[in-house]
Amino acid sequence: MREIFLIVSTLLKSINGIKLIDKDKKQIDNYQTMPAGPFPCILIKLEIVSTETVTRFRQRCVARLTTRLADNLVKSETSTNAPFEAVERSLMYFYNADSIFNALQGYTDGYIESIDRVSSIEEDRKDDLTVVRTVFEVIFEEETSNQTDSAD
Repeated sequence: MREIFLIVSTLLKSINGIKLIDKDKKQIDNYQTMPAGPFPCILIKLEIVSTETVTRFRQRCVARLTTRLADNLVKSETSTNAPFEAVERSLMYFYNADSIFNALQGYTDGYIESIDRVSSIEEDRKDDLTVVRTVFEVIFEEETSNQTDSAD
């Protein structure tokens, strides 16, 4: 999991204007006790949702990667009555959400078999934050570091 987090973080660093990439520790949900950090930010959560044993020491894993893009748009003007520049500024988070997709979708290397987007939604929130949650499926193989045979 550590390797995937580091790879994903590195890929997301290529997105211009993102001020923080961090593990999702519910910073934007409990910001009274845990500062959320600078905006816009991307928070990352990884969970292994299924595995298949390939060999005694190797598993093929399917992980759920959830990114939460958070921004605190002070004034959101998306009405068709608003000036075009104001609408563009208010919808900048769509550009950032698309950039997350572009950075991760279809990625593969010697460790990760594939990263594929599953869903993307804008969270309903009671605060002033705009949060886009995107879920990806990550497929990879993992090998145990302890491969010694024990004699019983």
